[in-house]
Amino acid sequence: MKLNAIIVEDEQTSRDILKNYLKKYCPNVVVLGEAENIDEALVLIRNHELDLVFLDVEMPYGNAFDLLDKLGDVNFETVFCYFVRLKYRRCSLRLKILAVNRLLAVKCLNIFL
Repeated sequence: MKLNAIIVEDEQTSRDILKNYLKKYCPNVVVLGEAENIDEALVLIRNHELDLVFLDVEMPYGNAFDLLDKLGDVNFETVFCYFVRLKYRRCSLRLKILAVNRLLAVKCLNIFL
């Protein structure tokens, strides 16, 4: 079963890492688009039928909850993501994920849980 998704994350490097993980470990997830902020995300969400939204918690000019408030009821699962730069390794990133629907996250993203 294919899952249509978008990535909402203000840092290009973080979006690239997540796309690479999805491609490698979750081939059933199809990334239809990317957004750097909540305004771009609103356009993507309104123009696509989505199953998943990978959503950065903090972004410039608004956060994940501002976006969800603007949307009201949604027909997709939200996966909250945040990247943490490790203090002593500038190039190393670690992905943390908190999913609203943990069962779906386990099926789709068992690599992270």
